[in-house]
This record gives sequence, structure tokens and C-alpha cells, in this order.
Amino acid sequence: MSKALRLGSNERIVRDARTEAAKANWKLLSAFAIGVAVVVVLLLADPLPVQVKWFLSGAVCTVGAGTICLAVHLAAGHHHRVLGRHAERLTQQAVRGRWHRLRGWRLVNGLFFQNLGDVDHVLVGPGGVYSIETKWTSEPWEVTPAALRRPAHDTLDAVRQAKEGAKKIDL
Repeated sequence: MSKALRLGSNERIVRDARTEAAKANWKLLSAFAIGVAVVVVLLLADPLPVQVKWFLSGAVCTVGAGTICLAVHLAAGHHHRVLGRHAERLTQQAVRGRWHRLRGWRLVNGLFFQNLGDVDHVLVGPGGVYSIETKWTSEPWEVTPAALRRPAHDTLDAVRQAKEGAKKIDL
């Protein structure tokens, strides 16, 4: 199975967006990297103590690399997807433990259906097949026996999406 097929659709979208942002801005990113290299060379040529030179050079390289990564991240424009990807990984960790595997449960992540979207997680085991929809939000949701209540201004409908995912799997 190719790496692209193993990645969930959210992960694939983030990776592709970052690649495109880096390609679109390669001249600017290269110029910045050259600028960092010039600063390091100037630091090493300065008559400072050797330990100070290497410390400052390492700090400049670290800040430069971090700045390039941040620039690519921001240029990609998918910060919300990165947070969603993080939430999906947390969900994977919650349902992929040894306890579940020993009892016959298996987890499929990022099941993509062409022209129909994706299902974040599919849990398959002795108790059936379950569609799990992962959401990231900075607002608390209230879980009651009757419903999943989200803040009034929140447009996410995780329950509806999970039900649609179950229909996709059923088909």
C-alpha cells in the first residue's frame, strides 16, 4: 500500500498544501535561508570566544529553520486542518490501545470515498462496525444521555457527519 493511501484525507490535504506553499514561495524561502547562512558566517568570523560563536550560530540556525517552517505553515492556510489532524491522532490513540486489539477490535483511519468525502475512523470488531467522527473545537460541548449539545454559534454537526459516515461504510 502506498504512503498516500495510508494517510488520512486531512493529513493528505495538509501535506499537499504545505508542499504547494513551499513550491510557490521557494525563492523567498531560499533567500531567507541564504540570509541565515550569511549571518552564521559573519558570527563565526567575529572575534568572539569559540563557545559563544557556536552557541549564537546554533541559535540563529534554529530560529531560521523555525521561521521557515512557520512561514510554510501560514502560507499553506490550513491551520484548522492541522488542529483537526491533531484531534484525529488523539482519537486514534484513545481507541487503538492494546485492550481493544486483544478483544478483536481494529481501527481504520481516514477511509476516503471518491466523490463522497471521508470517514475519520472506522472501528471494526466483535460488537459491530462504528463510524467515528473527530472534531476539534476550543468550545466545550455538553454530552447528555439524549444528545450531544454544542455551542449555539458552532456550525459543526459531528453526529450528523458520523451517521453519514456510517451510511458510506454501509454502501
